[in-house]
Amino acid sequence: MGNVCLEREVKFELGRLEDLLGLDKKLAGEELVQDWTFEKNIIFDNEKQELKNKNMVLRLRQDQEITFTLKVPFDSKDELKIKEKKEYNVKVDNFDLMQEILNYLGFKSFLIYHKFRKVYIFYNVLVCLDILPFGYFVELEGENLFEIACKLNLNWEFRSDLTYYDVYQNKLKNNAKCKMFFLDREQEDIKLLLGLK
Repeated sequence: MGNVCLEREVKFELGRLEDLLGLDKKLAGEELVQDWTFEKNIIFDNEKQELKNKNMVLRLRQDQEITFTLKVPFDSKDELKIKEKKEYNVKVDNFDLMQEILNYLGFKSFLIYHKFRKVYIFYNVLVCLDILPFGYFVELEGENLFEIACKLNLNWEFRSDLTYYDVYQNKLKNNAKCKMFFLDREQEDIKLLLGLK
């Protein structure tokens, strides 16, 4: 099963985990799409990084399901610093085998990153609460993003259209120890904090 959609999103970085968990409490009465879930994401590219150079993303994600995604640029006239891409998604049932197939086709693991994510629907917009090894983020996806950001007290002036990889690269300039994956011990600590088993 798969789908094709237009992805419109913005990110906001929050300073502290407490801020993210406070927003989680504020959204508690809204429709919950996905409770806190650990994600492993692998971005693939060829040796010449042709996909990256074309602003495309080829991703394999494992969370509650396994999703193979291709994101391609979408010609947008939007001046609002909102990321827009056309997204092709298909469910697969074997993470390791899909990785092996991609390797045989000449694609290698360009980047591996971890994330804990919780997702709500708030006024028809997906609100994703994300915990990454290098920060705490809120990602809004859908239409009327400015209005939803205001309702959630997120400062529109501090929005970002960067990918998590780009955010990471910016942080790496100031902190050489910055990383994109959780150690096993760190994963367990976060699961405990979030009440996961």
